[in-house]
Amino acid sequence: SCIFFQIPKTVSSANKVTIIVNPIAGVGAGSSLERGKDRTELATAFLAKYQQPGHVFVTEGQGHAKQLAQLALDEGHSSVIVAWGGDGTVNEIASVLTGSVASLVIVPDGSGNGLASELGIPKQPEDALELVLSGKDRWIDVGELDGRLFVNIAGIGLDAKIAHRFSLKSQGSRGFTGYLSATAREVFHRVSNEYRIIMPSTTVNTQALLIAIANGCQYGNGAVIAPCASLDDGQFDVMVVEDRPLFLILAALPYMFARRIDRVSGVHTYRTNRLKINGPGSMHCHVDGEPFVGSSVVTASIHAAALKVRC
Repeated sequence: SCIFFQIPKTVSSANKVTIIVNPIAGVGAGSSLERGKDRTELATAFLAKYQQPGHVFVTEGQGHAKQLAQLALDEGHSSVIVAWGGDGTVNEIASVLTGSVASLVIVPDGSGNGLASELGIPKQPEDALELVLSGKDRWIDVGELDGRLFVNIAGIGLDAKIAHRFSLKSQGSRGFTGYLSATAREVFHRVSNEYRIIMPSTTVNTQALLIAIANGCQYGNGAVIAPCASLDDGQFDVMVVEDRPLFLILAALPYMFARRIDRVSGVHTYRTNRLKINGPGSMHCHVDGEPFVGSSVVTASIHAAALKVRC
């Protein structure tokens, strides 16, 4: 569904905006229909307030944001595309905008909002929308894992299994509490695996719970897995968390929220722009929290300065 604004023929395409709203992102009272209506009305009011020509679209399911963003690019509708939703919505739209000259604006309204937090995007939708007009463009890196693009963090192992369980939760049980619930269940049923990580400068053989391939530094909600990661340095911070007893896992969690997980024994950091991971079989993976199952060998590489974000 969409609200359509007529664009005067005299208006340059450089001023056109496409706002893509995910009505089920995040948590809160009311149905997705009500949330979608509220968000659409706010977006409409923003465009009207500044007499800004553009389009407002509401997504209807997974993958729809990607289709809408691609349509906007193909038809030359917009030089600015707004992703209103969570990390999954941002991932879909950023995947389309990578390599283009269009700017991405994020209105964070999801369960984690990891990339938005790192970029300092305002939490209030009205303030985030203002970046369309007042923000400054910044080129950031984009990662690729097994052919799937990501802008924040990808991973293999425990965090991917948590992402899979979290994705199965109903809307009312998501958010930070839902993420903790999914994390607790997977941690208590954790399984480590043997991995061989091949990088240009070194090869690592490890029995690991997870391998985080970090472009950004945090999953969201303040959970920082790669404290020193930078979005525009052309490098991944590869965080390898070795197998450990349950009590040591629980003891390490506060370090993650204190941005000190890299100081915990058994947590190792490697910096590289590409890597290959060999596992014991099909591997649980995720890109920006979106889970998938890869083969026994996956590769990752970075595309430096490939995405323009307005922040």
